[in-house]
Amino acid sequence: MSEAVEVKGMVLSALPYREYDKRITLLTCERGKITVFANGARKPSSQMAAVTQPFVMGTFSVYPGRGTYNLKGFTPGQYFEEMSRDIENTVYGSYFLELASYYTKENEDGTQTLNLLYVTFRALLRGTPGRDGIRRIFELRMAYENGFFPGTTICSACGKALTGPGGEGGYFLPWEHGIYCRSCMERRKEEYKLHLKEQGGVHKREIELSPAVLSAMDYIVRGNLKDLYYPEYDPAALEKIGEVMEVFRESLGKTHFRSLDVLDQLKELSLPGR
Repeated sequence: MSEAVEVKGMVLSALPYREYDKRITLLTCERGKITVFANGARKPSSQMAAVTQPFVMGTFSVYPGRGTYNLKGFTPGQYFEEMSRDIENTVYGSYFLELASYYTKENEDGTQTLNLLYVTFRALLRGTPGRDGIRRIFELRMAYENGFFPGTTICSACGKALTGPGGEGGYFLPWEHGIYCRSCMERRKEEYKLHLKEQGGVHKREIELSPAVLSAMDYIVRGNLKDLYYPEYDPAALEKIGEVMEVFRESLGKTHFRSLDVLDQLKELSLPGR
């Protein structure tokens, strides 16, 4: 067997495997997203039972195998035990883990995503700027870290300033994953309509974004992670960003996350009169 290696990471998911084992997905700084088998972790007496749960963060000692790993030991870092004491925090947190799993890959540096998860969970436990706001900020920053939304204050085509003195705002075009000024948007929209007429497909509408919303988006994608959740964001700006992220997620073709189904159910139960 290969020698054990140490990786810093967080448990994204855990599933039963065989009678007493677990199959966990780890996001690590050194090796990206990896699959790890934890032998005996489902036994009540196992020391690995508690550390092979989602939200657990620390240093994992693992034996490399053929495409997977076997867990040897664990050095605690952050358990985020408080997450499990609030059902909504648990569901929102589960969605963030699921989204991180969707984006991340093996053998890619996972440090930035791990840091983003850490500050996001701290914000959830603190309760500001509100769970839905935290969700939208996390979604946008995750998309940016994975190569989307590179420009939020200038037109993706002509480079015209969309914010600042004289800035008139812009338009998010989901079929191009970019933000454009009005004239570039109108030209691309005509090309898009012609494509739909010739090739077919479902129409995706553009979303107008004010200079204030674009400035908030720019802060989210470029700001220091440790300060990401501390500004007093305009609720209307976060709502508009949420609209963008919903359309963006649909345009990726990945529209179903199990944790979002649970979140929708929770919101229905909390509606007045229910």
